[in-house]
Amino acid sequence: MRRLARTWLTALDDARQLPEDALPVAPTVEGPPPPHRWAERDPVAAARLARCREVVVRIAGGHNLPPENLISPDSIRRLAWVPPEEITEETVAETLRGFGAREWQIALLSADLATVLPTPAPPPPPPTL
Repeated sequence: MRRLARTWLTALDDARQLPEDALPVAPTVEGPPPPHRWAERDPVAAARLARCREVVVRIAGGHNLPPENLISPDSIRRLAWVPPEEITEETVAETLRGFGAREWQIALLSADLATVLPTPAPPPPPPTL
């Protein structure tokens, strides 16, 4: 590392002297954050993703498919991060279609995903005596 230190320091000095418009632009990231960050950023979405993943794993297992062959993990992440405003089998199907899912994938998944996407109601309080 020490033998390359001069090269790196020179490169950094050269970069500092470039005008703003000559510097590279950081790519914009579209879509949800990495799943390991969901619990801290949006716990409700993290729970939604867990429920959606359970559906995908169950249905994939029933068809002897790896889950990622049934539907792209990115499609499920995007659906769980920003579900349709009105969650129905049709809106889930349309959302998956927009992510590039094929009709056979949509047919296998949309009904069950529409069932698990809504946030479950909290359990009733225990009865008082």
